[in-house]
Amino acid sequence: MSAIKVSLAKKENSRNVSDIFKVLNTENYFFSDLRRINKYIRRKECYVAVQNNKVIGAMLAGFPDQSFEIRLIASIKKGTGKAFINFAVRKCIKENIPKIWCWSLKRYGAEGFYKKMGFKEKFLLKKQWHGEDCYFFGRETKNK
Repeated sequence: MSAIKVSLAKKENSRNVSDIFKVLNTENYFFSDLRRINKYIRRKECYVAVQNNKVIGAMLAGFPDQSFEIRLIASIKKGTGKAFINFAVRKCIKENIPKIWCWSLKRYGAEGFYKKMGFKEKFLLKKQWHGEDCYFFGRETKNK
């Protein structure tokens, strides 16, 4: 079994990314929308995790305000989320970005994952996004 490799997504990855993001769709929002995914790919804000020539995960992320914002992570294989966070940390260190932050709907139960990955800041905003409770997580890039 080969290692998980994270890289920028290409146009030909859009269907795979859409299929992976379907697990995150809610009653009010479709993360798997191909038009939206293609927009992120064009803006170079979509990353894929590949193992054995198969896309096993996807992440939307960008660089607002001297930080690295993870907008979305989903995968079909255990260990992929960790690969994305490690990729983000290395990218931030290389580009001298001091902070990574992300958000997650409370319904996804991601608090344990982000804590394990070194995120120390946690804020719960009630009815923040489409009426749903939403967590924001943050960490410095120098801490592992």
